[in-house]
Amino acid sequence: GIDTKLWARALVIGDKKPVAIVVIDNCGITTEIKKRLVAELKSLGITSDRLNVAVTHTHNAPSLVGYAKIVWAGRLTKLQAQHSAEYTTFVITRMRDAIAAALKAREPMTVAWSQGQVAFGGNRRVIRGKSWAGFGFQRSAPVDHSLPVLVAKDGKGNVRAIWTNYACHCTTVGGRNRISGDWAGYANEWIEKYFPGAISLTTIGTGADVGPQPSGNLKIASDHGRAIGDEVKRIIGGKMTAISQQP
Repeated sequence: GIDTKLWARALVIGDKKPVAIVVIDNCGITTEIKKRLVAELKSLGITSDRLNVAVTHTHNAPSLVGYAKIVWAGRLTKLQAQHSAEYTTFVITRMRDAIAAALKAREPMTVAWSQGQVAFGGNRRVIRGKSWAGFGFQRSAPVDHSLPVLVAKDGKGNVRAIWTNYACHCTTVGGRNRISGDWAGYANEWIEKYFPGAISLTTIGTGADVGPQPSGNLKIASDHGRAIGDEVKRIIGGKMTAISQQP
């Protein structure tokens, strides 16, 4: 079943040499998938060195071809492998379409950034003595609560695009055999609710050993997403640092 929709969201910045970022709700992609996407974007003038492909790392999305080979080794039926291949092609097409739409929709905007914090990320690698004791919540271990936010506004001052990043795995829901974007998906929903007409991109950066605390169900995932949305709203309502275009 489907708990929440999965998305490919894109942002393109620049005039003569545009830079594109596309974020997909998936656990991970491969270099080969990016190469296939670059081939699809050749006619649009987006080259590999000016393309950032990011994932939200939700564990509740169909697996793409070549990702997590060790996990899936010997476990896929021929039909499952076929479906994975078909879905991978579908995702590449959706990423291409999102970038093409963003490229076409460019207009002069001001860009600014600032940084806040949210606190639901917790180090998940429990150490007892000097040995790993499994996943849990190691309160004394490292975690980065930083929430950098980039915002683009049009000539009328309307917020049109928001990119935010929080270093935490998208594993709130757990091993639920249903489709969802987990907390990052909900974060996008809350941000776009607060800023109608804007596109929201949420990435997870280097999640490393940081997982969402608490975890367990969709309600908690939505709460985590709302925490992101609330902080983004607060940040954009305050003082931000303008970014100028380099020659």
